[in-house]
Amino acid sequence: MLHLCCLTFADDEIAKKIRTLRIQYVDEVRKIKKSQKSGAGSEDIYVPKWKFFSLLDFMSDSVNVTMKETTTNLSVSIALVV
Repeated sequence: MLHLCCLTFADDEIAKKIRTLRIQYVDEVRKIKKSQKSGAGSEDIYVPKWKFFSLLDFMSDSVNVTMKETTTNLSVSIALVV
């Protein structure tokens, strides 16, 4: 349980929010990697518009985003590096 100012947050609420932020961060990294495919010019590289992306960049060492193409869609694999 976290008490902040006049607000109280349950542990599960905090965990859910952290998970949501992490997923959004990984989605932005995925967009960057997808735009960096060979042949893409520097003006074609995706620049994140999400205002919290740079604040969460500390996660770049603990999040490993790998992308592999399949015949039907783009698969993203996320691994936590400990």
